[in-house]
Amino acid sequence: MHKFKHGLSPNFMRSSHKDNYNYGLPYDYGSVMHYSKKAFTNNSDPTIISRYSWYEDTMGSGTGPTFIDILMMNTHYKCLGQCKNSIKCMNNGYQRPKNCYSCLCPSGYGGRHCERRV
Repeated sequence: MHKFKHGLSPNFMRSSHKDNYNYGLPYDYGSVMHYSKKAFTNNSDPTIISRYSWYEDTMGSGTGPTFIDILMMNTHYKCLGQCKNSIKCMNNGYQRPKNCYSCLCPSGYGGRHCERRV
């Protein structure tokens, strides 16, 4: 007996690194695109199990794009590096493509250059 609803098992096939290129960015369990641990289940059993149990409740819980989601889209659509002058962004932030005078900051950081802990 399969855990998945009929016809949905291909959604859960493992992808190779070649087929699932993430631009060198870390895997994002909190991505808005990530299925929850019980997505499309036939019963109450999980359809996805994380290698790290502390991420299991994070999967599929996103309500909007994460910092990594946005960075991946900006990388994919070649939006980065468009500014004439570069600025220094701290704490893994990066220069905003449409506002070259400030940085896009990861969760937990703020300020023009991601210098402040929030």
